[in-house]
Amino acid sequence: MNDEQQGNNKQQINIDLPSAFGGRRIQQLDIQDRRTHPAAEFNWYILNQLGVPARIPDVLTDILIWLAASTFVGSVGKSLIQFPGVPMIVSVIWAIAVIFSVYILKIDTVSKVRWSLVYRWFLICLGISLGVR
Repeated sequence: MNDEQQGNNKQQINIDLPSAFGGRRIQQLDIQDRRTHPAAEFNWYILNQLGVPARIPDVLTDILIWLAASTFVGSVGKSLIQFPGVPMIVSVIWAIAVIFSVYILKIDTVSKVRWSLVYRWFLICLGISLGVR
């Protein structure tokens, strides 16, 4: 059996999702096979978490949380940077974050993920700059 014949026999499900302004929308999805690869599941989870929320209140909450967390990290980092060894730790954390961002860019299948990654980095940099001031 080829993929096209299997695609016609796939079960479908309707899912009720929130829309951008608080309403509801129905989306039809194909139910995939039960066997999943662990790496593919991890990739899906990461990409799903990075997406910009659909509803406006969720976007505002997301912005506030990312700004508050990165502002806190920036202010604590400003006072701790004078201690020996801390610049090396900060450099390692930044290197891990950049490598993780490159990994996300390699596994994304939708260009929307790139823009959500830019959005997250913008919020992080804005929060750190506010925390350092």
